[in-house]
Amino acid sequence: MSSSISIGNHWKIVLYSTLFNFLFEYAVRGFDNTLEIPILLFGIIGIYFTYFILLEDLIVRFRLKDYELFLIAFFYCLIGMVLNSGYIFWEPGPFQPNYLIFGVNYLVIIFVCIFWWSEFQTVLTFYFANRISPRDWDQPFLGRKGWILTLFLNALFLSLFFLSGKIVYGRIEGYISMFIMWVVFGIICYIMLKKKDRNEPLKFESSKILDIIMISTIILSIFNAIFLIKDPVIIGASHVNSLALRITILWSLLLGIFVIFYRILSKKPISV
Repeated sequence: MSSSISIGNHWKIVLYSTLFNFLFEYAVRGFDNTLEIPILLFGIIGIYFTYFILLEDLIVRFRLKDYELFLIAFFYCLIGMVLNSGYIFWEPGPFQPNYLIFGVNYLVIIFVCIFWWSEFQTVLTFYFANRISPRDWDQPFLGRKGWILTLFLNALFLSLFFLSGKIVYGRIEGYISMFIMWVVFGIICYIMLKKKDRNEPLKFESSKILDIIMISTIILSIFNAIFLIKDPVIIGASHVNSLALRITILWSLLLGIFVIFYRILSKKPISV
């Protein structure tokens, strides 16, 4: 890696990706939450911004395809779920079914890490950002110092959430289970990148179906964040709006399943 940070259009892709995820995040929190808890907004944007900087560099450096980016996003989600929210450790109240297995709620992992984080908030996010601002594949992005600084800032933001006392904390067996998954998926991602052909040419292919999905998701997110803010509830340790959350979950699940089948049946990778 060189020691320089090159600007180019990579920053545009990072900014568009961060903006979409801000909208997606506050679709369930409501824009009014930005004023009530401004420090939360700063932390969330910090995590997203540094996360997308790192991924943009990996995409360019290793010529990542959609499924490879998906795996890396899944690995990061496993870390973020522990340090950023702790939802995977959330134990329901009395008379509610308890889905914890060895201290971890795997249904939350499946939904959040697959449909929300890896699919919508990473793969489809990069598709749409690259659709708006086509990537310059020949221009490098982060150098060694840039990687160290960005990785440090991302870890710092995650640590601040973990130490805030405002997330859900798990039992010891839950942390052990998650650590094992970190190691397994970390090794998988490392081997995948190690064997990657860095000279493989990639061509962006747009999709009207994916365009419609992303534009409609943005419109829905803005609508939820502005208008569906009258029924706040606390889930785990987060303040969200009940109806907006249910709509976003249903939307993500149905369209997420549709996109997976679309990807399989079309046999075409989603350009990221």
